[in-house]
Amino acid sequence: MDQRGGAPPLVPRRARLETTEAEVDLRVGGVVRVVMRDPHKDVEHGGGGHYTEIDPPTRLAFTWIWDGGTTRQLIELDFEESHGITTVRFTHSGLLNEEAMRSHNYGWNRAFDNLERTLQATDPKR
Repeated sequence: MDQRGGAPPLVPRRARLETTEAEVDLRVGGVVRVVMRDPHKDVEHGGGGHYTEIDPPTRLAFTWIWDGGTTRQLIELDFEESHGITTVRFTHSGLLNEEAMRSHNYGWNRAFDNLERTLQATDPKR
């Protein structure tokens, strides 16, 4: 993490982060916390926040701050179902600077790509 409280440094494409800790108290005001480990560098990046909105099945929002950071962020997920297809609108606001935006964009895209592969692999229609 940089000294200004931004995102962890950009992770190379070959790296696969491992989740070493996860805590979810899914209620407004409840805690969300995740620690990820880069096995190639043997370094961990952790952070967390609190749920601000829970409106099943359409919305989930929570604050986020990286461990040791000072920049509070907001992550919002909105779900809309139409004709059996769910569209997810994902918004991550409050990022410190352009470098933090690029790093988070890379990380979130990797996470969503992994989710898509997992869902396709478990889809009985495929």
